[in-house]
Amino acid sequence: LGAQASTPWVKEKLDQLLTHRFNSELPTVIVTITPSYSFR
Repeated sequence: LGAQASTPWVKEKLDQLLTHRFNSELPTVIVTITPSYSFR
């Protein structure tokens, strides 16, 4: 979730983490300095 380059392993682990938290209905806070308009 940062500006650094990530590896396929990091992307897979992040996906597993977020999927687990979503499926378990756990709160998740994601913080970024990226402007919201760049997500569109």
